[in-house]
Amino acid sequence: MKKTQLFFLAASAALLCLGGCGTKSNGIPAIPMDKAVGKIQPLSLSRIAASVEYVPLETNDSSLVPSRRLCDIQAADDYFFLNCRRSLLEFSRKGKFIRQIGRQGKGPGEFVALGSILADGQRQALYMLNGSKVLVYSFDGTFKKEINLDTKEMPCQLSLFKGETLAVYVNNFSGQEANRLLLFDRDGHLLKQFPQYERFQMSGMQIFYNNRYIYPFQGNTYMKEDYNDTVFQVTADKLLPHYLLQLGKYQMPLGKLAGGDFLRPLVMETTHYVFLPYTKWQATKDDKPGLCLYDKPSGKCFEVEGGRIKNDLEADGLPFKLTTTIDDNTLLGVWNAADIADYVTEHPALKARWGNISPEANPVLMIVHLK
Repeated sequence: MKKTQLFFLAASAALLCLGGCGTKSNGIPAIPMDKAVGKIQPLSLSRIAASVEYVPLETNDSSLVPSRRLCDIQAADDYFFLNCRRSLLEFSRKGKFIRQIGRQGKGPGEFVALGSILADGQRQALYMLNGSKVLVYSFDGTFKKEINLDTKEMPCQLSLFKGETLAVYVNNFSGQEANRLLLFDRDGHLLKQFPQYERFQMSGMQIFYNNRYIYPFQGNTYMKEDYNDTVFQVTADKLLPHYLLQLGKYQMPLGKLAGGDFLRPLVMETTHYVFLPYTKWQATKDDKPGLCLYDKPSGKCFEVEGGRIKNDLEADGLPFKLTTTIDDNTLLGVWNAADIADYVTEHPALKARWGNISPEANPVLMIVHLK
């Protein structure tokens, strides 16, 4: 959206939105995250979820997951794919280690450092971003081909558009990027480019936060940029406003990486909710990630107490920490084994179930099935 349009939408939404409830501005639902932050409420799994399951990832010398390098998890069919930057690990839905896919290097099918990954269950294909190239592997670990994307810009995230087209997000790191989103066919030919209208001089170095700028929902593709308050739906020829995310005083000014309370939210949408996990732009060791929840039917938005969802579905279960979505009604969280050990120490009643997990073990995936 142009700045004049954004100003009109933001001003209209600010007048209409009172008491932390979403309204509509020019027909666009407004999410009042600025009013939700600090409006803390407890949230229990029984309110939103039907069931929960755990998947301990197998630990052996070939399957070790470096917790500080775990960048992304993709789920497709009966597999989990873990992007660890220097390696890509494949596990079964039950957590059994299957294989490492690809390896570091400069030869055919090799990567210097993994960027975004995309698991396409329909084609049983795994797409791995390596600079401006995309490595394509089958789910059985076979290298298929390398795609050279027809662009001079630096891709940040891969996603699918309508099942056939590669949607590539370009982060406006410099404030001078020409485009925000590019559509390619599966041979790397450019089909469509969406211009970047925000122009600014960056006053510092920007840090990667998460590659969740593009997300799928109900067969469509959506996009939320750092410096833009609009969540867009991607179509073949235009970007359509889907939500207006109101950050108010928490919105980072263009081109600045100041401290303070400026927030950097992600958008994860399900059938009944929009989950908004966030951190501060320049978080300190004392700043913990937070979570806001937007209830779509009621239009209410609030901050979740402690940034975690209480597990009242099990007497000896772990609280839920949101990492990503698997589909429109399934959430995924990651518990590092060392964090489980610390949590059990603080909650001795959980020792019978969780006390035998080694702090050196691989993470435990926590899957929440929504109502």
